[in-house]
Amino acid sequence: MLLGSRRIKAVCSPGGRRSAAARRGCAPPAAATPQARIFPPADHKPSNPRWLTAVASADPDDLPDPPRPPALDADAAGGAVEPGSAAAAELFVLDPSWTYLNHGSYGAALRAGLEAQEWHRQQLEAQPVLYIETSALAGVAKAVAQVARLVGASWRDVVPVVNATTGVNAAVASLPLRRGDLVLMTNATYPAVRSTLARAAARAGADLLEVLVPLGPELHDASAVEAAFASALALARASGRRVALAVVDHVLSFPPVVMPLERLCALLRAEGVPVAVDGAHALGSLAPRLDVPSLGCDFYVANAHKWLCTPKGVAFLWAAPARQTALLPPVTSHGCGLGFRGEFLWQGTGDPTAWLAVPACLEALERLGGAERLAARNHALVWDAAELLRTSWGVEEPPLGAPPGGGACAGMAAVRLPSPLLLPGGAGAGDSAGDGDGAARREVPATPEGAAALQAHLRARHRIEVPLVAVQGALWCRVSAQAYNTLEQFASLAGAVAALRPGQGGAGGAGGEAAGGG
Repeated sequence: MLLGSRRIKAVCSPGGRRSAAARRGCAPPAAATPQARIFPPADHKPSNPRWLTAVASADPDDLPDPPRPPALDADAAGGAVEPGSAAAAELFVLDPSWTYLNHGSYGAALRAGLEAQEWHRQQLEAQPVLYIETSALAGVAKAVAQVARLVGASWRDVVPVVNATTGVNAAVASLPLRRGDLVLMTNATYPAVRSTLARAAARAGADLLEVLVPLGPELHDASAVEAAFASALALARASGRRVALAVVDHVLSFPPVVMPLERLCALLRAEGVPVAVDGAHALGSLAPRLDVPSLGCDFYVANAHKWLCTPKGVAFLWAAPARQTALLPPVTSHGCGLGFRGEFLWQGTGDPTAWLAVPACLEALERLGGAERLAARNHALVWDAAELLRTSWGVEEPPLGAPPGGGACAGMAAVRLPSPLLLPGGAGAGDSAGDGDGAARREVPATPEGAAALQAHLRARHRIEVPLVAVQGALWCRVSAQAYNTLEQFASLAGAVAALRPGQGGAGGAGGEAAGGG
């Protein structure tokens, strides 16, 4: 206590005399000016750049045109190009030593688009601030409006995303899931989207409702597909649980069948289920062209890098007006608070040049007859190719994705491979060793590992690029047809696989040696 008293004298009473204040205890120090504050998020006022606000609120037709790459005028002067010709192949940058039959996976960009992208990139880097704030963003908005017109939509309802999966993620995040809810998908939903739905459901305590669509020829029967969806909805009703969201593919990745989308959307909406459509393969591959607002869905996403042949990083998200308020991009940036278009137009500094190349790609497609006419030509080619493969291999099961009678097609078809097939001994996935004529041969199993081994053989021996999958105890290939493809290329695939039948040589075979010539 004595020590405490001395401390009081020293601090509170200069000179050792105890004042009245000291006897009552030390007076508090004067309050300092606060260097922090606490406030509710509703009081936050976003600082939106004026150049972004101007573009986000403008009709794209009123925005200035971005600078035009000079090479485009020279390309346009080249005139019309016939799909399947050598000139058509020159419009792409694919390695001619490969037989490329897999446009469906990642597309293949048009040469004019890549050159336009590089030109815009050089302009941007020459004066980054000026180009981004006065030219690039306006150019992106105008390119998005071009794509909106292609799908029959208003520019107000379409925003840019980098790929379809990003768009699906945004749509899923905009719908509040509750514990016990169900999220509907199919057994053929794209794996990345399945993972998106599983993660969102797990976070909310919801479950997945899987529609078991038939994976054979019945997929071409719209009534059979609709019945499978109706069965899933009946199961949900019987369980007393809400279906909070349905994600439906427009074109399945495998088998590449066009789904009866309008009928499915009508069925789901009658049950009060919001519908997000994954149209990753649809833009540019369907004839007649898309009319998204008439489909009856709430959200629609699609890639342009596949069948519009743009550089990678071009995709769109369409949303019905009633869904736009709650729909936010995965990244919040300077567009915060500017509404649906403003939020998505600017998600942080990135490379806008893929979108700026869209006009060049559309002009190049016009040289090939236009996207719709080219899609019809691709359908006819893939139908012929699927039938060529089926008959060459002696397979009775009809192709999937190219239905008989000219039904809906997206430029792709799945064809069952013959069985058994014998690979040269020692050749495995990623290994071309043992590919000689005298090597022992081993049967390719109808498993994912067998599909990988056969794909590695086709790449290493024949320079053929085609996806292979194992489904329900059989191996299948999925072939795509694009402007650079010819029927002779599919004949090369037919010969390379036929050479692996028992009694054949195994290393070459009819058509095998020509496969590398493209």
